[in-house]
Amino acid sequence: MLFPRKFLKEYFRTIECPKFSKFSKFKDDSVELIEEIKGISEWIKPNQQFRLLKDSEDNKFLDMAYLSHADFLITGNTQHFPYRKFEQTEIISPKKYRDTYWNDHAPL
Repeated sequence: MLFPRKFLKEYFRTIECPKFSKFSKFKDDSVELIEEIKGISEWIKPNQQFRLLKDSEDNKFLDMAYLSHADFLITGNTQHFPYRKFEQTEIISPKKYRDTYWNDHAPL
């Protein structure tokens, strides 16, 4: 798994969002998953930088999806991604991924 270090800060900031506080185990489960990802990731810096999204901070996710030939870009922020597909990568919500693909693409 390829993973840029700058994603870590964003992931930890995101799991602190108030909208997730209603899920009792969300933060603990998320931290555990992030630690697992860190343990199996190859740390890289994308060499291609796209400038396609209004929120320039979100472009880094397109950069990474392109570099890694990702099947999916899973985001709870789909409104910031006007495309449903970018190159070979399908952009979907966590719910759609779980409901549609979970059994075919088993988690770590």
